[in-house]
Amino acid sequence: MPESNGDMNATLCQVNKSSHLSGTQFSGAVNIDGESFMYIDGLDQFPVFFLTMVSASNHWFFVASNGSLSAGRESPENALFPYYTVDRIIDDWNCTGPQTIILSDGFRWEPFKPDAARQYSIQRRLYKSLFGDSLIFEELNHQLQLKFTYRWQTSEKFGFVRTCELSNIGDTPKEPVIVDGLANILPSNVGVRMQQSMSCLVDAYRLSELDKKYQLLTHRLASGIVDEPIPVECLTASVVWSLGWPNSTILHNPQDIENFLLTGVCPKRMTVRGTRGCFYNAGKVKIKPLSSHSWMQVADVEQSQKKVGDLSEALKDPGEMQRSVAVDIKNGSAHLAHLVAAADGQQISGESIVSAHHCANVLFNIMRGGVFDNSYQIDRNQLDLHLRSTIDANAANFDAWINKLPNSLSIMQLAEFSETAEPQVRRACLEYLPLVFSRRHGDPSRPWNLFSIKTKDATGSPVVGFQGNWRDIFQNWEALSWSFPNYNLAFIRKFLNASTADGYNPYRITSNGIEWEEPDDNDPWASIGYWGDHQIIYLLKLLEFSEQVSPGWLVNNLSANEFVFADVPYEIKAFAELERDPNNSINFNVVKNEAIQVRVSKYGADGKLLHCNNGEIVHAQLIEKLLIPLLIKLSNFVPAGGVWMNTQRPEWNDANNALAGFGLSVVTTGYLNRYIEFLSKILPDSPVEYELHESIINLIFELNEVFANFSKTDLDDDSKRYNALKALGISGQKYRESVYANNYTKKSKLSLSDLRSLLANAGRCISDTLHTSKRTDQLYHSYNILQLDLTAKCARVRHLGLMLEGQVSALSSGIIGGSDACKMLTALKASELYCEERNSYMLYANRALPNFLEFNRIELQKVLDNSILKIMLSANDHRILEPVLNDTSRFVPSIKNAYDLQDVITNLGEEYTQLEDFELASKEILDLYELTFKHDDFTGRSGTMFAYEGLGSIYWHMVSKLMLATLEVYNHELDTEIKKDLSKHYYCIQGGLGFRKTAKQYGAFPADAYSHTPLHGGAQQPGLTGMVKEGILARFGELGVQLVNGEITCNPTLLRASELLMEKSQVDLLLRDKSTHTFTIEKGTMIFTLMQMPVIYQFSNRDLEQIEVHFTNGRTERIESNTICQALSQKIFNRDQSIGHIIVDLKVSRLLD
Repeated sequence: MPESNGDMNATLCQVNKSSHLSGTQFSGAVNIDGESFMYIDGLDQFPVFFLTMVSASNHWFFVASNGSLSAGRESPENALFPYYTVDRIIDDWNCTGPQTIILSDGFRWEPFKPDAARQYSIQRRLYKSLFGDSLIFEELNHQLQLKFTYRWQTSEKFGFVRTCELSNIGDTPKEPVIVDGLANILPSNVGVRMQQSMSCLVDAYRLSELDKKYQLLTHRLASGIVDEPIPVECLTASVVWSLGWPNSTILHNPQDIENFLLTGVCPKRMTVRGTRGCFYNAGKVKIKPLSSHSWMQVADVEQSQKKVGDLSEALKDPGEMQRSVAVDIKNGSAHLAHLVAAADGQQISGESIVSAHHCANVLFNIMRGGVFDNSYQIDRNQLDLHLRSTIDANAANFDAWINKLPNSLSIMQLAEFSETAEPQVRRACLEYLPLVFSRRHGDPSRPWNLFSIKTKDATGSPVVGFQGNWRDIFQNWEALSWSFPNYNLAFIRKFLNASTADGYNPYRITSNGIEWEEPDDNDPWASIGYWGDHQIIYLLKLLEFSEQVSPGWLVNNLSANEFVFADVPYEIKAFAELERDPNNSINFNVVKNEAIQVRVSKYGADGKLLHCNNGEIVHAQLIEKLLIPLLIKLSNFVPAGGVWMNTQRPEWNDANNALAGFGLSVVTTGYLNRYIEFLSKILPDSPVEYELHESIINLIFELNEVFANFSKTDLDDDSKRYNALKALGISGQKYRESVYANNYTKKSKLSLSDLRSLLANAGRCISDTLHTSKRTDQLYHSYNILQLDLTAKCARVRHLGLMLEGQVSALSSGIIGGSDACKMLTALKASELYCEERNSYMLYANRALPNFLEFNRIELQKVLDNSILKIMLSANDHRILEPVLNDTSRFVPSIKNAYDLQDVITNLGEEYTQLEDFELASKEILDLYELTFKHDDFTGRSGTMFAYEGLGSIYWHMVSKLMLATLEVYNHELDTEIKKDLSKHYYCIQGGLGFRKTAKQYGAFPADAYSHTPLHGGAQQPGLTGMVKEGILARFGELGVQLVNGEITCNPTLLRASELLMEKSQVDLLLRDKSTHTFTIEKGTMIFTLMQMPVIYQFSNRDLEQIEVHFTNGRTERIESNTICQALSQKIFNRDQSIGHIIVDLKVSRLLD
């Protein structure tokens, strides 16, 4: 056994009182070898759920609670166990991953298999470490008086480590026969596509070679799998080896298992061909009462011949190898802890589940968005590599400039140095983000997202970079800003510089530039378009934070002409085409796409930026970059309806994909209201002029004219609504035409008063629309449908059903005060969105669907009333309808939608097309089809699936958004009684989240984040979900941490008394310099970190509130208030190591009961 694992049997039942993980919300919590673990008891009676194990390195590990798993390094292309979808992984419990057979006292026991629960009296328990980097499966067999346990950990150097232990819990000796190991091991050089589509061919190439002396298995392909007459060598392999049980027999052919169990011997084969990889330790052992027998298996992928040779040499000293494995595991865990600590994942309070949940939120937030491993320090060599891959490094003086930089410098120093650099160098420096640990949120439950975890390059140096979907990564950075506030401006720059001149954002963003989707006729999931709602609210949150920590920066830099545009080869069609067919609104410019790729090959990532016709990069002022997304949304605004979703993509809920087209977003309208209010506040009071691109100024004036002439009384007039829609849309079209024509040479001046006029008039119309969106039940519409009658020139608005998104947006919009918010939240709990069983809110009502034979029924008379259908019926022409019993017909199965129906009608023969009323009859058939299936009400996948964002599902991200939006209203409310009611609503919403439930109620570890819970099951899609960001922000809100005007205020009014520690404790925290400091925390206090500075809250009955700032040199400064001045706050923002920690003395009356 490795030293790091110790004696599991002796430690599994020891509760560590200083771990602060005990509590009723978990099944339990224990300390194992000094590490805190959560556990779920009674796993044998628990539905199978999916979870992830984390590593500080490039391991990925997805496992079901039944033990079946998929794992590998870096990406699914380097899998140790096959990368399938979650359902297949769960179903592979009997053929993939750990497999164990134990013969004892004449009985055969296979731990963790379904039959074991039926044959024996057993008890199963699953443990997960606080940081998620270790899992322990445990099964206790009461009848056999044996307990089997195995633990998964990762090692950067050695791979995946599985430590097993069989314990005799009885009072008599045992001599069990054990066969234990790993099944379905993949060889190297087998990608996902090959394994999933041609696994039988992969099997034919497999070759397993065993070095029995060192218990080392090499599993590889005999050659590359190709259909070309060329040799392809495979010079890497997967390896498995064992320590701790030297006299065990190694079985590497699954056919030998049963023979060994019967006879105790196996064929002395060294090589196995054409068989799936496996590795088993087998043998009989003697175990004394209350003792155990343990062993270890280690597996890894992509091992070269040199590495295998070195490994074979190292295995000559098993004791040293055990120590090396233990040390490497420990180092990896320590590194992971430091990453989480850097992003303020350390909190200790009286409610341990709250602290554990916050830790998990921070972990998964940085896994997706990344984290800064070295505070604000930058390595010059890494910066140099980044700049050379981003800009044209051949620019004059670049080498001379970069060589003047010190080897290590802060981002604040880099900003100063960049003032002497070329404009493109300066821009790239100011948006530089040396993030580590980032990856896209792909996993077997999200197979459409491909991930790649790169932590080190080929030389072993740390990899700095990030990757993510646009609509995901910026929300992670919003939360990360609270730990690294000085990077917030870089986040803003990255956001703005990756937005397009026509007002949108690309699909993905990485440290190597932007990426967009391209059409692919062979891929039904490939489509192009722009998401819209995230663009406004995510940018707004970053801007609001900037004003909190750097007040005045935005207004002082509005004229800074140092921003750029992303150049995405999408071109939105003219208004006339949009109103005819908004479902097909974007042309993909193939020529432009090719030209961009040529630029990239010459200049790097900057090749994807917008260039003038003369080849220079187009620049814009900050105010232009802030205005363009707003102006584009306004050009698509439908009064009393919302923002027209005409860019081929839905909004946050991409399962509402059918809304892209005729959908109108009240959700984005709410965020626009808040955005306009923000811009109005930060604009200077004194009269100024801004020199902007002429096309932008023209758009401002044209939009303002429309909004100025549209009154509140016009909201109910369909004709005036159409006229406004058309005028706004043509204004946007004219602007886009200028953009697509590359007209960026002319600039003109815009007065501040003209800009304020647009903000006032548009804001009024938006506010009016939001108020008309309020339903009679105090709730708000989320989305509407635009119904255009181009002949009558009318634009009607049809409301869709109740959705949770609209309530979140309304609360966030700024139009609802505290009293109305309480009424809304009360109504929401009484609405059809509330799921009493789960004490939380569904995305939309769980409507019933008709039975299979209850729909698609057309009465005979309707057939006879239509001239086309009547002839087809008499001619037995069943291309459209097929007759059934009881004088009823049905549309034929080959017609799946109105497009299919139109194709059939178009291709009818002359006997139909020559009818006098053919056009009218054709329209009647289409109307009949719509009446039958009601496709106008179709919102997309959301209305026809029962998981993910489907019917009956609770999407935890949106529930968390509701909680955070309620917190925002709470913070703005001044009335004490209303605040009290809002606090009740806040905790009522929180009470439905997983960490406030038992494992049985949640269906998984309560502290962990999951994307959704379907009505028929437990929590689904572990880890990398957007809810973690909301959870982090809400947590700081509960703690009362407020950043206002560059100052830190500790104003906890939402904190519960139960969060205070019940006894004095010793707490170890990781500090900014990566050292560990032990704090003695008194009873009735709590501790957390802010920008990795420890903050201790202590409460008393004294009237005086004060803050003690403890410096690392021993000096203490006392502040007789709960606010830290700007100077000291700035030091904290800078993560200045001269400040050690602060102690905040607060009135106990602040606490909630």
